[in-house]
Amino acid sequence: MPAPDQWFTGLGARADHDSVIELVNPDAGPAVADITLLGSHLVSTGRLRGILIPGHKTITLDLGDLVPRRNPFTAHVVVSRGRLAIDVHDSATNLATHRTTREWLPRQLVPATGNELLGLPSGSGGRTLLLANPGENVVRAQVKVITADTSFTPDGLAPVSVPPGATVRVPLSAELKKALGDGALGVSVEADEPLTASLLTTLDHDRVLTVPAAVVTAQAATLLPVATGKAAKDNPVAARLLLSADAAGSARVTAYDATGKRVLAKTLSSQQGHTAALDLPRGTAFVQVVPHGTPVRGAVVLSGDGATVIPLTELLTQGLVPQISPGQN
Repeated sequence: MPAPDQWFTGLGARADHDSVIELVNPDAGPAVADITLLGSHLVSTGRLRGILIPGHKTITLDLGDLVPRRNPFTAHVVVSRGRLAIDVHDSATNLATHRTTREWLPRQLVPATGNELLGLPSGSGGRTLLLANPGENVVRAQVKVITADTSFTPDGLAPVSVPPGATVRVPLSAELKKALGDGALGVSVEADEPLTASLLTTLDHDRVLTVPAAVVTAQAATLLPVATGKAAKDNPVAARLLLSADAAGSARVTAYDATGKRVLAKTLSSQQGHTAALDLPRGTAFVQVVPHGTPVRGAVVLSGDGATVIPLTELLTQGLVPQISPGQN
């Protein structure tokens, strides 16, 4: 969905971890974008300033070619003219076997003092939290593990200091391996100034990127991939919806299969500090969430032949379209 200001945390620009930014112009007129990178420090280059995207065209920017660096990046994309849909294709390559795994990195619209990252795929592998500080002061952040009915700080996990204009790694493999056995559903980051965040899960044959869940006040929905034919039997996909809220309320969940048939209609109650988990019926292709009484945050965790985490997105139901009309006396 087009937006004038977007953040992508944890990009790469090196041989074994590379990210490609796609700028898609859905309109007939040209659009202009500026990209600022936060690495070990703030990086600004003329090659990423004043990028012109003609109407109905897509521009791709390979960070490994444009700004090769060893440290991870966070990209801040600002659209100063027109509209753009922005995607980041993130890939990791084993330099010994030359095997590449790829994943789409979801966006974060604004930095926040409280980031809630819902969705922890199970399985053995490494887990790394990435935090970026767009401000001018050092930011102190505390990382916590989210379960169904509480959140807690793992033993020995000290607060993290994030320098201004920088992106830092926080290894969490040991902490989350134990927490997953205790029912962990996500990670929260509480900071004294706004940060952006993402969580990288590296499984044996896949990599999963989890970003902060956006607040949903009216209604949200997302499409889910559905295996068909022989693939549906050999590699069935399981989907689990996670919802959290800041106050007591409820959310109406409706799911449909690929033919448009309703396969689930259920109301989930919400409580402050609790996270509800709901297994969606096999074959769910579309899920809609309508909160009542309190905003919610949510994501869908898919597992099967690999894994992925899809954040819920607030639906756009109204918009303004510019129009030029003859003047009247």
